[in-house]
Amino acid sequence: MNYTSPFTGQVETRYIKEREGIHCAVRISFEATSIIDRTAIIDSMSKVSDTQRSKADKICAEALARRLKSWDFFDADGNSFKDDVPGPTVDTILKLKPELFQRITLIVLYGTDGGDPDPSGSKAGKTVNEAIEDQQKN
Repeated sequence: MNYTSPFTGQVETRYIKEREGIHCAVRISFEATSIIDRTAIIDSMSKVSDTQRSKADKICAEALARRLKSWDFFDADGNSFKDDVPGPTVDTILKLKPELFQRITLIVLYGTDGGDPDPSGSKAGKTVNEAIEDQQKN
């Protein structure tokens, strides 16, 4: 049985499947956002006027860049091209296609999307025993 911790502060991994014609597959590792941080990010974005919506995107990208630890992109055959893509920085995040930007935001900042099944067999969470061991270490 796999277990995804209900608490923030641990690095988690999620897989996002390819959307043909829109974006390739990607596996991300990130630190989940706490409810307090999420509220602060939403408050910051909501203070941006309608004529300056790109500032809200930048606030979101900055928050994602602080939490994303790594990402790995895959072609249709499952081959990684991680070495060809810069790491998750504000600039690279802002260059993502809108749907992928939104999906990563839902996973990392809002915590409302658990990603897609990972074809490599990797599980998003830890086993219950691994989670208990981690909790005992802290």
